[in-house]
Amino acid sequence: MLKAIAEDCRTHVTPENHFNLMRLDGREALVSKMWACDDHEALRLPMIYAAAFIATGEREWLEEAKRFLGPGVEQSMRMHNRDSWWDLPIAQMQFSLLLLRECGLFPEKEAQLDQVLARTGEFGLSHLESTIAEAEKFTGEWGVLNANWRRGRFSLHPDSISDNGFCIACQGNMYATPVFPLSYLEPNTLLRRLGCSLAIMAAGRLALPDELRHRLKTLLNNIDFSRCGGDGTVKLLHGLVVAEVSCDTKDMFIRERMHHENLSTACF
Repeated sequence: MLKAIAEDCRTHVTPENHFNLMRLDGREALVSKMWACDDHEALRLPMIYAAAFIATGEREWLEEAKRFLGPGVEQSMRMHNRDSWWDLPIAQMQFSLLLLRECGLFPEKEAQLDQVLARTGEFGLSHLESTIAEAEKFTGEWGVLNANWRRGRFSLHPDSISDNGFCIACQGNMYATPVFPLSYLEPNTLLRRLGCSLAIMAAGRLALPDELRHRLKTLLNNIDFSRCGGDGTVKLLHGLVVAEVSCDTKDMFIRERMHHENLSTACF
């Protein structure tokens, strides 16, 4: 499967296709640009090629990874405007960073990758602290389920996803997003942010301070996860697992309780 994904990237992610993965009908997809993309996405393509080499041992994929890795690392190190970062894309970025850093194939890039991991890890720790503070003030119900978004309202997203940033009046690509009820959106977003922040912090090998550990443990112990829905609980479980491995949070027994409360069934 990894080889098939790499082959698809090599076929479609070309200058002629504006480095887009493309749709099955041959048209460009809206959010599938794999190169000449945003800073936090710059290592996805070399990650895919490196994974294909690890899985197959076929050297052609290692050469493809090396071709894109240098520029991708340089772009990742230029990430700026930290105030505009948010948890989900930075958490996704860790998959690329960790695979490329830990595979042992690129020793000449390890120091630079460590710098990016450290920088994003600091963001994760800061974001975790602010999210815990928000969650402690939350007075709503944690277990509100989402409505049927297919029958709900949609809003036009204020940002353009066209390369030139043009608005819809100038042939830009605006897009619609479902409007979720705040009673569901707020708790689900808080749980997602907690999980993503933990994963980002752990990837940067930062320790969870005792005070934050205690506050997080107290917060999560007061949530009935058997009644929670949405992807926030999945992100939280992932963050707790990663943090347990990387930051020695073995006293955070919430992970076991989330399993016992049939988290997977509750989410889906």
